[in-house]
Amino acid sequence: MKSSPSYLKFLRGKSCVVCQRPAEHAHHVRLGHSAGVGMKPPDSRALPMCGPCHAELHHRGERSYWEATHVGDPFLQVMRYLTEWALKKGIPLERLVIGMERVLEDRLVKHQWGTWGGAARHCKLCEVFWTPENEHDFCVEK
Repeated sequence: MKSSPSYLKFLRGKSCVVCQRPAEHAHHVRLGHSAGVGMKPPDSRALPMCGPCHAELHHRGERSYWEATHVGDPFLQVMRYLTEWALKKGIPLERLVIGMERVLEDRLVKHQWGTWGGAARHCKLCEVFWTPENEHDFCVEK
């Protein structure tokens, strides 16, 4: 789902995912591999937020904001809201699962192997150390 005015309207009718005040914005989560500068994530990666929380998120930065809140992984929250919306709209379960797979795929990135001053290889994103078994695994960014 690249664009869904219906889903964004649904989110704006919910409470803020952080503080539970009435949501004014549908914030597009910009984490993962399709979150570069100038790239707008699809509407399926949006969360309901009030004005103050949304402004603070943009002031602090995406990653540090989510790490400082009680919300946890924002992608798990995205899947919760997508499920609620899809059930309300009568969207078939198969379509919902495909949408969630896309959210998860976007969250997963390949390890980016590097070294610290000649030390053992590690992933620059999640800091796991390289082994032959995990060379081609996905990681979840810290």
